[in-house]
Amino acid sequence: MDANTGQSSGGHTGLKIGQYIYHFQYFDDKIFHIVRENWNEFKYIYNSLDNRNIIKREFLLNNDNYEKIRSYLNEFYLIQQKQLEILGYLKKDILFLEGLKSNSSVNITGLGYFNPIIDSKNKLFNLSPSESKIANTQLRVNNSSISELTYKEINNIKLSKIDYIFSQDIFSQNIEDLLQTRMALFCILNKCELEESSFIKIDSYITSKDKNKILSKWKVVLPILYQSIINQIKNIKEKSNKNLLISVLRYYYIKKSIETNSIYIPDCYNYNSNIIENENAEDIIFVEFKKSIMILFKKGIENYLKNDFYSEEDFTYLEDSSNRMLEISSIQSTKNQFRINYNILYPSKEKNIILDEYLNSTDNLSKNLKSAKLNYENFYNKMKILYPFDLIRENCTTELFTTLNRLTNNNQKESIDLLGGFINSKNNFTFIPFVADFKVGSYYKTKTKEQIDSYRLRSKSQLKNHHFPFWIDLKESNTITSSIYKFNSNDSFFIFFTDDTIILRPILGSVNLIGGLGQLTLGIFTLPFDNGKNFKRGVEGSLFSLPELFFFNIRKGSFINSKEYENIFYEENNN
Repeated sequence: MDANTGQSSGGHTGLKIGQYIYHFQYFDDKIFHIVRENWNEFKYIYNSLDNRNIIKREFLLNNDNYEKIRSYLNEFYLIQQKQLEILGYLKKDILFLEGLKSNSSVNITGLGYFNPIIDSKNKLFNLSPSESKIANTQLRVNNSSISELTYKEINNIKLSKIDYIFSQDIFSQNIEDLLQTRMALFCILNKCELEESSFIKIDSYITSKDKNKILSKWKVVLPILYQSIINQIKNIKEKSNKNLLISVLRYYYIKKSIETNSIYIPDCYNYNSNIIENENAEDIIFVEFKKSIMILFKKGIENYLKNDFYSEEDFTYLEDSSNRMLEISSIQSTKNQFRINYNILYPSKEKNIILDEYLNSTDNLSKNLKSAKLNYENFYNKMKILYPFDLIRENCTTELFTTLNRLTNNNQKESIDLLGGFINSKNNFTFIPFVADFKVGSYYKTKTKEQIDSYRLRSKSQLKNHHFPFWIDLKESNTITSSIYKFNSNDSFFIFFTDDTIILRPILGSVNLIGGLGQLTLGIFTLPFDNGKNFKRGVEGSLFSLPELFFFNIRKGSFINSKEYENIFYEENNN
């Protein structure tokens, strides 16, 4: 992927396998993550929104070698995800022990949807005597396990990029698992009222036809879900029973939706959701982003109505797209913030719980808290050492080659058998994406290089089919007269595009530099009134104009177009 301002300003590299693309990103946690994303959505972000050309080389592999690489990348991704999950629970250990020590409440994931009440006459689940006996036995065992739960120090968890970490006896994870199971069993045996503020109603965002289709499907799904819950009760595991709680939650809100003839969905955002400031509801970026979310929601409804059976994936898709749609649609002049989550949304709203109401053991809290903090720091430091980021030695490009070489044990012969050649990620400027591309074409077995043009170049080509080409080149060369580009808050100030010209780049870059310096000067005077926005954009505009004086282009502008999003999202061809 070509350079542009913002993330990956020096360019980016990924490895597409089937419908997914694997790439590396440096997160705020100071850990270099391997990221697995849907190719069409990734392409929209980099190729359309970020306006980058994508250079593509297709590997010539037999089926066995293709599957070997796919399995290895997927396994590596899952290994790191498990390690990050453990890191999160080790951090929760500290929070939970601090809560116990100060007798204060802590947030338990997934419990925020229910208000438990004892009502033997209006139970939602009509259990048979044998099913009721099993559920009551499971609840007694669960209560006993909670009361006997104690903190255990975890030492010497070995971290590697090739070994999966299986179940760990982590204090906070055990608490969450047991309390989630307890809530699910209680709501099955007694009755729970739904917490109204933890649900969203989507009737006004769907057609009456789609609403009736969803309710009809839910009438079919309800007995299937009921039987699934009964089966889960009979096979409760000691840990990780979050699925049982989610199944019970879905049964409750489906039942309510059918009874009230309205579509209710759980609010899936939790305390960890990021808050985005929306300064201007009329900004083109926000307007088009909102349209894109509505497209995602429409796709979610369509996918959900394709079949009549209960599918975990379809339910998650419906809940995820509904939450994002309603959150962005709720923006008004009085509300300039909205929540955003970069992972798939599932029902995870927390509830404040006083832990010592359930746990009997509160001995040695100071000692255990100290141990928990040490465990977290040790594990976190190991993660940073195992997944470091360095702009030159270990970046998004070099790490892909390092990963492929690890698959072949850094053996040149094995690499040649698998890929057709061997590339050392540490040598000869391989950290630069376009150099790496050249090496891939030279050493690996690949097809001829292809280019997926950026959004702006594609749009220019389409206009040239209907208008005089010279006039289109002139009109679209700058941000002032362009019909393709609309100035937006994502971009610093600039006048001329220089990504499609080399000879004129220094001259046009000089104009951009003057414009950037002009906005910088203006920003000095408006500093007290705009919190430094003009000044910041002037600095960025000047900074990204400098490489253009030396024939290098980084800035390409950002483009958001909901129609483009729709085309890519519905695209059948994943190439």
